[in-house]
Amino acid sequence: TSEFKANSQDDPSSAAGKSKHLPFPESDQTDDASASLFPPSGSSGELDQSEQGAGPLPVQPREKEQTLSGLSLTASQALLSQLLIYDAAQKQNVFSTTVFDCGVCFTGWLGSECVQLSECGHIFCQACLAEFCKLQITEGNIRGVTCAQADCTASPTPAQVRSLVGEELFSRYDRLLLQSSLDLMPDVTYCPRRTCGSPVILEESSTAALCSVCGFAFCVTCRKTYHGADDCQAKKNMKKQTENDLYQDYADLPQSL
Repeated sequence: TSEFKANSQDDPSSAAGKSKHLPFPESDQTDDASASLFPPSGSSGELDQSEQGAGPLPVQPREKEQTLSGLSLTASQALLSQLLIYDAAQKQNVFSTTVFDCGVCFTGWLGSECVQLSECGHIFCQACLAEFCKLQITEGNIRGVTCAQADCTASPTPAQVRSLVGEELFSRYDRLLLQSSLDLMPDVTYCPRRTCGSPVILEESSTAALCSVCGFAFCVTCRKTYHGADDCQAKKNMKKQTENDLYQDYADLPQSL
C-alpha cells in the first residue's frame, strides 16, 4: 500500500486531477476576470475614453423640437387645419347650391353665380358686380371699387376683383391703388420725366430729389433739373406772389384821414 501511494504521488496525471491550493479565494479570481471583460458603467475606462477625445453620444431631439426646427405642424395642428379646410369646403358647397337675390338686379341666382363680400356679407350676382367694378376702374375712381349696396363702404378682396374684371383691368386697379396710397404720404413725390413717373422718397429739409429708377435729379419746388443753391423760377414766382398779396392787402386797408 505504501508503494502504491508513492507511485501515485510521482505520477503527473494523477496529480493533475487534484485541486491546487491558491493564495487567494477562487471567487475573487472569478470576479476579477469578469470585471476586466465587462467594466461597470462608472469605471475609469469611460473616463479614459473621454480624456482621449471621445465625445458624448449624440442626443436625439424631441418630437416638439423637430417640429419647430422643421417649420411643420404638429399632429394636433395638422388635424385642426384639416378640420378648418373641411368646414370651409362644406360652407362653400351649401352657398353654391342656395338661391340668393342679387342686391342690384333683384334676380334670384344660385350661389355658384354670385359673389359675397366678406366685410359686409352683401351678395350680388357676378355679372352686376363685375360691371360695377369695371366702370369704376375704367373711370379711374379707385376708391369707388366698393360694395354696390347703397351707403356701404365695404370693399371686395383683390382676389374677387381679379376674378370679376380680368387681368388687364386688375393691373390698372392695382397700379391706381398703389398710387392712391402713395399720394397720401407727404414724403413721396413722382419723377417729373414723362417717360418715368416713378415714386421718389423725399429727404427731410432738402429741395433736391433723385429718382432711383432713371437717375434724374430734380428740384422738388419747380420740378425741373436740379439747379443747386440758386433760387428756382418757381420760388421767385412764389416770392413775387407773396409781395403782391401783401401790397394788395395794404391797399385794401381803409385810409386814415
